[in-house]
Order: sequence, then structure tokens, then C-alpha cells
Amino acid sequence: MAHLARLHSKHLSQVAISAGPEGDADAHEIEAVTSEITRLFSSAKTKVKHLGDPDPLSKETGQEVKIKRNLTSAYALQLQDLMGKFRKSQEKYLARMKSREERTKGGLDDFGLSRRPAGAGGAGASSAAGAGVGGAGGDDDDMFPDYSGYVDSGFSFEQEQVVADSDALIQERSAEIQNIYRSIVDLAEMFKDMSLLVIEQGTLLDQIDYNVEQVVQHTESAVKQLAKGNEYHKKYRSKLIILLLIVMIVAMVIVLIARKKS
Repeated sequence: MAHLARLHSKHLSQVAISAGPEGDADAHEIEAVTSEITRLFSSAKTKVKHLGDPDPLSKETGQEVKIKRNLTSAYALQLQDLMGKFRKSQEKYLARMKSREERTKGGLDDFGLSRRPAGAGGAGASSAAGAGVGGAGGDDDDMFPDYSGYVDSGFSFEQEQVVADSDALIQERSAEIQNIYRSIVDLAEMFKDMSLLVIEQGTLLDQIDYNVEQVVQHTESAVKQLAKGNEYHKKYRSKLIILLLIVMIVAMVIVLIARKKS
């Protein structure tokens, strides 16, 4: 994802009307990396969904099943977070690409060139073209057969070439935008699946948390009871020693009285 972010920045920094072969290579690499990341997300989603499935070849205890589901929820949350970051990155890149496309289209207006389907012009277009090239009349569609869809408005051949190149660039960027759209739609679907999995596993985790809280409460109560028992045992031992001392004193008194009488 970090590599893709760098490719996005590099591609968007090419502000020229045509970035040349280097720009085309960047666009193809962005498409390849985006497809690979989407594939990895899809593969990870499938593995996370089946992580908590019981193993038919082994006898799992209830505690082991709970641990597996707990791990499933943790991994689903992590994967959902990564998908969210990637989706925001794609949406940001899409917005900037659309802005670039609009600026490219706006550049045509700055040249004062209009675009229409070949053969669709009327008398006004023919007269305008005739005025720019020396009164050629209605044959202006045949003058530039290689630039289908563009009408000579009295500008130079270089300007017409810029328009033709810009049309190809706009089509290329439109294709890139469509690819980004598809990537975002795929991510949205996977993000939804992960959300459902997190909710499902979250319900189980709530039950586990409740059971853990109950165990903690019972343990604390048992500790208090042990403390009380220990205190009672200490008091009982003290009382027993005092009783033994009283018995010994009484016995000594009886012995002394018997000796005096004898």
C-alpha cells in the first residue's frame, strides 16, 4: 500500500498534458499493484472467514473453539481497518484523477478548439473553416482525415495535434478512473463482509466477556471467604491457647492445694 501511494503521487505530479511513455508505465504499474492488493484482500477475507471453522479431523474442546473465534474477530478487525485505509486512498486518488481530467478538457477550451463527430458540421462550421484556410468551402472534413471529430477553427496544425493527443489522453484517464471505480466497489463489498463477520464474532466475544466477568466475581468472592476463614482460624487458635493456659493454671492450683493438705 505504501508503494501504491508513492506511485499515485508520482503519477499525479506529472502535470504535462501528456506524460509520455513514463506516465503510461506508471499507469500500468498502478493498475497491476491495485489489482494485486485487491486480490490479496479477497484471499485474506476468505481465510479469515474460515479461520473459526471447526476442524473435522480433530476433536476440539469448547475452549479451543472460543479461542479460534476470538482470533477470527481480531484478524477481521485488523483486515477491516486496512481495507478502510486502502479504500480512502483509492477514493482520494479517484477525486484527483477526475480533477486532472477536467483540467485537461478545460485546456481544449483555452485553445479555442471545438470537438464534434466527423461529418456532423453544418454550413456555419464550413464557413468558419473556409475563412481560416482560404475559403475551402464544405470540404473541410476531408482536409484532416487523421483527426476524426475535430474541426479546424482557423488554428495551426500543432494545435490540432495537441487536441488529438489530448483526446487519447482523456480516454486513457477515463479508463484509469473506471478501474479505480471497480476497485472501490470490490473493496466496499469485502468491507461489508468483514463488518458482518466482526458483528457476528463480536456477539460471541460479548458472551465470553460476560463469562469472564462472572468468573472474576466468583473468584473475588472466594478470596474474601478465604480471608474471613483465615481470620477466624487465627482467632480460634488464640482462644484455644488461652483455654489451655487456664486449664494449666487450674491444674497447678489444685496441685498446690493438695500438697498443703498433705
